[in-house]
Amino acid sequence: MQSEYYIETELYMLIEERNSKIIFTFLNHFLKAWKVLADEFAYPAFSDEPLYTTHDIIDFLNFLDKNQDFDYNLYFQTINQSFYARQLIAIYPKGNFLIIGLLIDPDEIEATLHRATQISPKLRFAYIDSQLPDIDYFNFINCCNESNFTKLINGEIILN
Repeated sequence: MQSEYYIETELYMLIEERNSKIIFTFLNHFLKAWKVLADEFAYPAFSDEPLYTTHDIIDFLNFLDKNQDFDYNLYFQTINQSFYARQLIAIYPKGNFLIIGLLIDPDEIEATLHRATQISPKLRFAYIDSQLPDIDYFNFINCCNESNFTKLINGEIILN
């Protein structure tokens, strides 16, 4: 259900596994038909001499899965604007975890958290923010704990 006036909410979820299969599962579940918002992928981004370059999103995500010391953000958009989520950001911080952000209707926060925890049992923390989250694992968890809005703490949805 959409609000009378559509306001988008950014929901960020920490998944305790660095695996691109999770990203595709979220994309296919929440965006259905989607496109990545880049034509070429290079690490490091905007480098004159990147270590790795490809035009294939699957190859690039596999590259990021294997290189846990590399951080990178990827943006995806729904092709069908009337669908559930408008955008997904896949944040690869350094370490063995992912942060997935969804741009959703604020009326769908609780339902989104329920669906997301069913999709990924390694989703333990989530919170709402209007800017990109801190990508440090412990700082992300602290932001969850300090949030005054609906959030996910240790796999439990807390409504505010």
